[in-house]
Formats: sequence, structure tokens, C-alpha cells
Amino acid sequence: MSDEIDGKKPAILLPTPEYPLFSASLQEHGVQELRYKLNEDDVWAIDIDSAYEAVEEGKRQSYQPRAIVIINPGNPTGKSSLNKYTYVFVEHIIIFIYIIIYSQVYQELAYFDDHPFHSFKKVLKEMGHPYSDSVQLCSFMSSSKGVIYESGLRGGFMEMTNVDDSIRKCLTTVCSAQLCANTIGQVAVDVMVKPPVPGEPSYQLYNEEKTIAMDALKRKSKACCDFFNSLEGVHCNPIRSGYYAFPRVDIPPRAVKDAEAKGMDVDTYYLMELLEETGISYAPGSAFGQAPGTHHLR
Repeated sequence: MSDEIDGKKPAILLPTPEYPLFSASLQEHGVQELRYKLNEDDVWAIDIDSAYEAVEEGKRQSYQPRAIVIINPGNPTGKSSLNKYTYVFVEHIIIFIYIIIYSQVYQELAYFDDHPFHSFKKVLKEMGHPYSDSVQLCSFMSSSKGVIYESGLRGGFMEMTNVDDSIRKCLTTVCSAQLCANTIGQVAVDVMVKPPVPGEPSYQLYNEEKTIAMDALKRKSKACCDFFNSLEGVHCNPIRSGYYAFPRVDIPPRAVKDAEAKGMDVDTYYLMELLEETGISYAPGSAFGQAPGTHHLR
């Protein structure tokens, strides 16, 4: 994934916007990022044309795409579920890459029944042969993102689908050369994959508390979205999952000039002013990637 092959340097497709640790990890390992877009006007759906353009631009610069990263439920977008274009996307993009890297760490926080979480493994199965038994997929899950873990219990796992045994052995060797995960994190993973089931003593209380937490997230996500959309010059897509909103802000031209004069990203300058005025801290959209000429906050 990080070596040259036939003189072609490695690259991985990342979404815009994305969770910044993906791009940071690529920089750490010397792998080029190629950006495809999520269409904000279509509730952050994958922009298939932009993925093709990213692949072709990479080829012109002697980069070979090795993988594509897909984040669902979305961070920072708050989008959940995949749409009909996903199947078309897989059919066309898979000829350019070796493996799909699927981050599904917010799957427990898809709190609207009409926008459920879908694993990519399920997508491949529904597509049938040859995709279901040939497309290489690596899915990631974390114990620190859910209604009972409170972002503090650090643990997780990955599942490999249609990955060759030789690669599995290499990954086992790499993992074996490292220290084990923290003990509490391991316990959290065990609880996550084996939650209380009907008939067990703790099931009723567990289900009640989880329902309360999910209902609260659903209520707060709608209130947050409605609030942003009530503000002049602010637009926020529906928040269907996770902890975050990613509204677009129309920043006045004068503020843009002030930011440029100070050598700052426009959204960073705006949010520093907002922090001074309100005491509320936001993360700038430039940290996650955004369409040129747009400004966001998370």
C-alpha cells in the first residue's frame, strides 16, 4: 500500500469532507491523497464524477490509486445510510483500486429509522457475483463511538472481506509485534459485540437506557439543525447520525478580506471571532476539507 509498483507511487482516495486522521495517517506513511467530493446539495452523497476525476488526475501525476476510504455514518457530515448511487459507484471505481476501506464507527448512532446504517459488506452481498466474492473490503468499528461508551473507552476491531490469506498473515504479524490494546478497551469491545439480549437480567434496563439516549440524540440533532437553518446565511443538512453538525456559513466579504490580511483561513478567522464573542468553540471546516469558496464549521 505504501511502496511504488512499476514506477507508480501509491495513492488513496479520500472524501471531502473527511475525518482528518485519515489524511494525517497517509502523510505519516508517505502516501498521496486523492480527493473525491461529497455533494452537499444532495445531502452529502458521493460525487461519482469527482472520484473519476481524482483517479485520472492521480494517473497524470504517476500515482496509482490503491484504495478508497468511505466514511458512513459520516464524520463530520452527520449523514447516514447509502443511496442507490453506491452500487453504481462500486461497479465503476473498483476497477481502479485494490480495496475499500470502510469506516463505520458511528453505526450505533444512526438514530433515525428511515435512515438506517448499512454495512458495506451487506452492499457487496446485495450486489451479488462477482462483487460479493471478489471486492476486497476492510471495515472498521470502534468501541469509543456509541451510546454507552461516551468516547472514552478506546478499543476497536476490523473485519476483512475477500482479503487473501497471505495479507491476513502479514497483518497478524504486524499486530503481534505491537503491545496489546488497553485492558478496559478490550472489555468495551467484548461488551459491544455481545450486548445484553432478551431474557438476560440486564436486558430491560440496558434497552431502556439505550432508548433514552438515542431519543435524546434524535431530538438534539433536529433542534441543532433547525437552529442553524434559522440563522441568516447558514445552511445545515439534516443530521442523521453521530455527534456532529457541519453547517455551511456565508461569511461576509469584509470578514474574508480581514482573514486574508491576517494570513488566516477564512473559517478559522470567523470561528476565532465567534469564540471571542460567544465563548463557544467550533472546529473549522478547512480542517476536514470543503468545496472551494465554501466555509463550514463542526
